[in-house]
Amino acid sequence: MSSYPWVAKILDQITLKITSISDIWKEMGIEGENLNLRVDALTSYLLSMLEEMYNEEILAKQSIVESIKKLKIRIKEIESEMGLTSCFPDCSSLVMTEKLLYDHFKSLSEKSTAILQRYNSLKEDERALCARLGEPEVPVTFIHVPNSEHLEILKANIDHLTLEKRSRCLRLSKLIQEITNLKTVLQWEVSKEDEIMVAIMAPNAMENLSLSTDFLDRVARLRNCLAQELVQLDGECQALTKQILDLERRLNVDPTDTVDVKQEVSASFFRHLKRELERLKQLRLKNLTSFISKCQTELVVWWENCFVGEDDRDPRLTSGNEDLNESLLTSLESEIDRWKAFYLENETLFKAIESWQCILSRLRLSERKMKDPSVLKNRGGILLVIDKEIKQLRRELSRQYSVLRELSLNNSKVKIHGLPVLDYLRHIEQQCDNAERENQFISQNSSRRELSACDAKVKTGSKRALDTSRSKLRTPTDCKKPCTGLSNSRVATRERKRTDSSTCQLANVTSSSLISLSRIGSSESLSSLRTPRARVQPLFKTPISCKTPSSISSMSSSQKKIVSSTPKTSSSGQLGEKKMCSTPRVLKVQNSLSANVSRFASPLSATSRSAVNKQTNQQKSSRTINNNASITQRSQIKPSGIRK
Repeated sequence: MSSYPWVAKILDQITLKITSISDIWKEMGIEGENLNLRVDALTSYLLSMLEEMYNEEILAKQSIVESIKKLKIRIKEIESEMGLTSCFPDCSSLVMTEKLLYDHFKSLSEKSTAILQRYNSLKEDERALCARLGEPEVPVTFIHVPNSEHLEILKANIDHLTLEKRSRCLRLSKLIQEITNLKTVLQWEVSKEDEIMVAIMAPNAMENLSLSTDFLDRVARLRNCLAQELVQLDGECQALTKQILDLERRLNVDPTDTVDVKQEVSASFFRHLKRELERLKQLRLKNLTSFISKCQTELVVWWENCFVGEDDRDPRLTSGNEDLNESLLTSLESEIDRWKAFYLENETLFKAIESWQCILSRLRLSERKMKDPSVLKNRGGILLVIDKEIKQLRRELSRQYSVLRELSLNNSKVKIHGLPVLDYLRHIEQQCDNAERENQFISQNSSRRELSACDAKVKTGSKRALDTSRSKLRTPTDCKKPCTGLSNSRVATRERKRTDSSTCQLANVTSSSLISLSRIGSSESLSSLRTPRARVQPLFKTPISCKTPSSISSMSSSQKKIVSSTPKTSSSGQLGEKKMCSTPRVLKVQNSLSANVSRFASPLSATSRSAVNKQTNQQKSSRTINNNASITQRSQIKPSGIRK
């Protein structure tokens, strides 16, 4: 028996029907072979019908199984892309399994549709940003639905593109603003052929313009081109301003008539400067004589600042014999520009040379102080201070010489008064040594002359004193000289000789110190190597470094810093104090200025000339008192004291 109850029921119905058919066949009298044929036909008909139904059910079952498999595969793919775990229902019936799987798949499809809609929206935003910025899209690959990581990548890219868009919009806005300002300053006309200029000047340009790097680079190049034109215009304005200020300074133009050079650079300002320059040039032609005179003065100043030798100077420019014309003025201006640029190029070397000369001058002054009789007599703190100062100056001189040696290697083409730098330094040191020996020789000769004069005075004074004492004593032995009085006279004479020698030596050293220093680094000191310097004609009646009212009005602030000025020497009485020395060129000017005031004013010592004269007068008065004392002493000698 079958385990299915509906099978027994069907079998009972089939049995009942077959029994009815058998009864019909019996009533009809079908027997034998006819009955067998009828039974075979009925059997085949029933079996074929059941077989057909069976096949249909098998196909239905197979379709359900296939559907279940497909649903499982789709569900797995979607869940794997969405990052979910697969969990299939456990059912014994294929139809129920198919139904549950289909419901689960339907819910997953609804979720994936929402995710796809969000993804598509983000993708549209990304596509729009990429098209505006000219950037590539981020590739995202999936089968059915993007997962959360894909959405995060897409959102991150959109955020990055949004920030990039803001920065590029800001950059483009600045570029457009700068281009607009430059166009206004330069008064630049917009051409229809310039597509970029037309595009950025169109209305709503920030909303419609491309933000690609290529377009921004083109806009930046346009801005740079305009900025370069502005820089070029600024350079031209500065050149015009420099020429205008130079002309105004040399022409002594009234400040109320000068142009305001502190305006912003623009095309209109450039045209205004050109008109002003043309006006000043016309005015310069009317004042050509004074203009050339000031240019000649300035050229000599730059020659002195650059230590130019006689061979490198053009005497025709400053001789005063040339015709005063525009050609001479042009030559002077070009020569001034040449030496001004040369000075700025080698300013470090020139300042180092001046510093070396200053240290050398201070060293020579300190060495002369050591030979000062007042310092040698003191032999206390002053002597130690001067000795310490000499050692310090020697160290500084050595360091400065090393600096000059390195600078001379880098500036090998620079000549100082026609000599290489190191040769010039050695020549200056040799000059100082020669000047020192000359001062010593002069002081020794002067001391000898003073000693001879003092000896003559002492002999005359002693003879008169002895004659007076002899007349007063009236002894029989008055022809003999008393021993005591003669010895005192000799002692006084030796003291006077030493005092006079010290005084004369101090005066000679003081008087010759400035003369020796004034020749250091001067053009006359190199006369053995070159021809003497051609002096400037009456156009330059005042020293170069002296600031006369005309030169003050004609010189700019930058040139006033370059031109050497006469330093103020200290009048303090401290010997150990460091003094500000100047270059030999300034010392030379000092000599020429102070020749009429104080012939023997010396920077060697802080003692003034009045103090030296006072000391000399005191020594003379002391010698007079000593002579009177010796005469009185000899006159009061008793006769018993005279040797028989």
